[in-house]
Amino acid sequence: MENYSKHFLQVSAPLISVQFNEKGILHKELVEAFVKYDVKDAIWDNFMIRNRIPVIKYRIKYIETHEALWKGKNDKKGDEHSQLSPFNANSDIFPNGILSEKWFKRYAEDRSFAHIYVTSLEGGPKDDELQIEYINKLKSICGELNAHLTVVMASQSEDIDADHERVNRIRLLTGISKGNEMIYINKHHDPARSDIESFVDNLFNGYKTVASDFYTHIASNIRQRHRKYYSFPALSNLNTRVELTPLFLEARITLKLGFISQFIRPNNLETSIKYLVNAYQNLIDVSLSVRDVMSDPEVSDLDLNFYRRLRMLIDITAFHIVKGYFSLEEPLIALKKYSTHIANVLESFDYGDKNLQWSSTQYQLLAELMNMVPRSILIETSLKGSKKRNKNQILKVHFGGVRLFENHKFELISDPAFSYLEAYRLFKKEKHQFYSHIDILTNDTDIIHKRIGILKKAAGSLKTTVEKCYSDVELDSFFSYIYWQIAEEYKKLNSPDEESYIAYCEKSFEHIPRSQMALRQTLLKRLLSVTHEGKLSNRTISQVLEAATYSSDIVLPRNAFNNFTFPISLEVGDTSLFMIEPIIIGKDENGELKSEVHLYDDCITQVKIHSRIKLKRLKEILALPDADIKLAATSLELNYANLSSDSSETLSPVILKGSSNPGLKLQNIELQKEEDHFKGAFDFVLQSDQGDYHESRVVEFSQKIREIGVHKIDRMTLQFNISIKSGDEVFDITGHESFSLDKSLASYGSIYRLNTQSDILEKKAVAISTRSPHIIKSMPLKPNIVAKFPDNSESTIFIGETVRLPVYVSAKNSKINVEDFEEISLMGTASLVDEAVLPLSLDLGTHASWSNMKEDEPLDLKQLYRESGQVDNEYVLHLVIRPKSLQAVLENNDLTNDFRVKLDLSVITKDKNKSTNSENSVIIYPVAETFFGVRASPFNFKLSISPRYREEGSSDMPCPFVIFPANSQLKVPSDEGYSFMPLPVRLWQVNLMFSDFEQYTQGLEIKSIKIFMEPNNPELAIEEVNEATVSRPNVITQMFTTRSKSGFSHRNVTVKFFATIDWKRKGSEDINSSNTHKWDVALPLSDPRVILVMEKLDGNRFKMKYVIENPTSRIFNFSTHLLTENLNAEWHFDEVKNLAPLQQASIPVLPFNRHSIVYYASVSSEADPKLLKLPVFKVFDVNYRVSLPTLVTTDDVIVKENNTLYWKP
Repeated sequence: MENYSKHFLQVSAPLISVQFNEKGILHKELVEAFVKYDVKDAIWDNFMIRNRIPVIKYRIKYIETHEALWKGKNDKKGDEHSQLSPFNANSDIFPNGILSEKWFKRYAEDRSFAHIYVTSLEGGPKDDELQIEYINKLKSICGELNAHLTVVMASQSEDIDADHERVNRIRLLTGISKGNEMIYINKHHDPARSDIESFVDNLFNGYKTVASDFYTHIASNIRQRHRKYYSFPALSNLNTRVELTPLFLEARITLKLGFISQFIRPNNLETSIKYLVNAYQNLIDVSLSVRDVMSDPEVSDLDLNFYRRLRMLIDITAFHIVKGYFSLEEPLIALKKYSTHIANVLESFDYGDKNLQWSSTQYQLLAELMNMVPRSILIETSLKGSKKRNKNQILKVHFGGVRLFENHKFELISDPAFSYLEAYRLFKKEKHQFYSHIDILTNDTDIIHKRIGILKKAAGSLKTTVEKCYSDVELDSFFSYIYWQIAEEYKKLNSPDEESYIAYCEKSFEHIPRSQMALRQTLLKRLLSVTHEGKLSNRTISQVLEAATYSSDIVLPRNAFNNFTFPISLEVGDTSLFMIEPIIIGKDENGELKSEVHLYDDCITQVKIHSRIKLKRLKEILALPDADIKLAATSLELNYANLSSDSSETLSPVILKGSSNPGLKLQNIELQKEEDHFKGAFDFVLQSDQGDYHESRVVEFSQKIREIGVHKIDRMTLQFNISIKSGDEVFDITGHESFSLDKSLASYGSIYRLNTQSDILEKKAVAISTRSPHIIKSMPLKPNIVAKFPDNSESTIFIGETVRLPVYVSAKNSKINVEDFEEISLMGTASLVDEAVLPLSLDLGTHASWSNMKEDEPLDLKQLYRESGQVDNEYVLHLVIRPKSLQAVLENNDLTNDFRVKLDLSVITKDKNKSTNSENSVIIYPVAETFFGVRASPFNFKLSISPRYREEGSSDMPCPFVIFPANSQLKVPSDEGYSFMPLPVRLWQVNLMFSDFEQYTQGLEIKSIKIFMEPNNPELAIEEVNEATVSRPNVITQMFTTRSKSGFSHRNVTVKFFATIDWKRKGSEDINSSNTHKWDVALPLSDPRVILVMEKLDGNRFKMKYVIENPTSRIFNFSTHLLTENLNAEWHFDEVKNLAPLQQASIPVLPFNRHSIVYYASVSSEADPKLLKLPVFKVFDVNYRVSLPTLVTTDDVIVKENNTLYWKP
């Protein structure tokens, strides 16, 4: 930001001047408390963020005397323009400037909206007159400047009452009111820092409105300039072609309003941004209007000064717009505005590829600002919000930036480090000469040092980014690139800085991941080509050793080897010459490998060690063709860790010492127990005269698991020695590499075996259960529990049923010490699965429990071991499906699919030596399973409702025209429920018919049946006539009556029917209960009807009684006709008992009455005895012109197609 004055860029915070009468009482405390609210010269402060921090900060200026206040006074005299105006000949922007830096300085340092005067009461009452006189003077000055005056009276007197009298007198004679204008504070009674801070907090919080009013008044005056007449001095003696136009004045006014608005609401810059955006466009328009003048080679110095000031205003206006959008937490808009600003300037001034240093400066300025803005704002980038505002906007977010596609394509940089890198890319020597408002570097050395400085800032910014935001992201490649560029810049200097070049090459090399071998080779070649002069460090030898792992043409000068100081001892991390491939796996008694182990099982650790260094290549690099080089591993140390949270015990550490022998490719090592570790020996030796023979070794050893948990190889350390024999001299290099093993995600590991015939290591994949080959899980010694179910492959369980299932359990493992276990138990669990044994989401309340035990309580098996229970012991497991809402289950469509109950038996063991919170303390493993088919109910019913008939004497149809005897059951007016209207009663029979009964109910026995009838109308009374019974095979019947409770006539009433059936399986005493579906049936209660009561007499004779019912208050007329044609038998109605003719023209039926028509008939002997078709009795309502169907009341008469009636004996 060195190209811009601080007055242009700093935060626009309201200015407060502070004056101490003397540096005495509370001076230090108040200054320290004021710091919290002092923004000083900051470019950014987080209080600017909208809706983030409620505290307003100010710029606080300390002055010695009241004379400094006059600097803020308007310097205008009479009708003259201010010296900050372009219309004043003495102004620095006369005759065509827009806004001077002095204007910004005036509001940042001179014109305060409030003045705090701190004085003391130490002088005594006689000095009060001087205090009053001086305060009145300050009051007069502040009044003239429209500034708010606050007087702080500080005291340390113990006589507070006397102080109050003095303060009240001073207040009375100065006319300063209480509150925020005159404040008394006593150090003796309020010494605590918190009290001072509280006083300062209240003071500055009270300034919010004062500051807002002060700067609002200034903004109002600025707006009034539109109506002002501007006089202009003569320009005849000035060499300028730039004319001051209304566009200039408009830009000046909008700029002022934009910056003054920041003072009015410094923590919400939305209004300021609107003004500044308009001002920016006005400035761009001004630049376009004077472009021809500026392109003239003979442009005057006066116009050049105008141009530089204009460019400066454009830059700072764009800067404040961007800063404002950051404060509104709109970084995407801010970055887009800045990108547009750079493009606008380059286009408006027709620079093209010129002015690169200015473009670089803009990216530096942006980077410095972004370093001040909270990283949370930059990282989140408000992408979601921006996306919602513009549906056509396409965003592609990448690390450090955003690619935005709208009407134009924007490449936005959202990380300051990348903004610095862009500035570095652009900062070059300008190809053309032009006028600039910033310093343009032309010296090559200065340019290189500037580029180096930018890169160093990029590195520092990237380091901050990593520490604050991306601590879990690997950014070494970015650091390596930056350091590489710095090194290249140092190399470009006329007098190359070799020391800095090597230092940054090494820093770049350190940050290159070892996986990027091509880059490391390139940089190694550079480093080794310049580091052979003088004494060489251990870092250089580590680089030489790494170079020997590549197939590159790196060669040191012959005399370089003499610059090393031997012996050399390398530290951990200096080299990466070895690769390891460890695995831990179990082995059972038969030698088979397994991924999980139990206590006292053998656990094999196998480590493949591979040398990456090529000793022949090392000889070439060191330029020692006659030397003999030997690499030997001198030690291999393995440390284990138990990942279980409650235990630190794990496998013992292993330390293997290396020998000088070449050794076998696969070495099985016998371990020897020491006090706190195992020891052994292994061989790993490579020699340059043997080529790459045996560059890999596999070491293998075994330990017994003595602690349950999750064990891992935590760390491995390999020590090595490289011996270089050149002539009679031997040069030694020692070092060690540490391998920290992290978790990896893999389903298999690799085990190596040696093919003795070919002497080749063969790799075999083995399954692992821990997702990491170097981690193994050990469990308690597994009890060998055997559990068996009886064969129930065709069994079905019904919802609501309890099944008692015998389980046969035995303990086969006699090696188990039951006292080592806190628990050995058997748990039965039930779950619903489909045909593919996949879990279902149905909640049917499926439970399993052992006899006489609570649900989900396991069966204790420890007694089996105490009794040496290797024989089968029988236990009973109860399986039940008991849902919360059976009706919801019955109506669930999923029950139409085939699914089953899966019953699992699992053994639970709990180690006595483990805490209850340990993940290894409880081990569960399955031992048996079985399946049951599931059905909602053993009975699939169909329901039908049939009318039934009782003789007239039962009062089912109480006719109002008939007088009943006194002993009848009819109610009288004094009875409860008496109705003046007759209450007809209808008799019904409910029929529950089994469907597919035999298929699912083999071995079931019905114990009781209860049918429930629930009307949906409370005015309907239903009475059961008898109990439900099985009247014939697969049919359950029950008689009931319906009547109105109040006499109100109901034509149809819906009744809900359902039944509960208690049943049991044969051979079991458990009674189960099953419910049927609920059926809604509409019963006609007040419609006229015809019912048939048929009785078979002797021989082939029948009595057919047709009853016409009228349960209404109206009189009906019916015509009747008994048809005997088209029957399957010949019917004869010639008996003398037949009083009614077969056809009647009109029969009246009175209200609440029955009319019976009886026929006696005989059938010819040739009739079919199984199914006899009955004559058709037609009843026609003469008045309403409708026919009444005939309803049957006996089970012997059935209804078939077209309502045809048949007698079924």
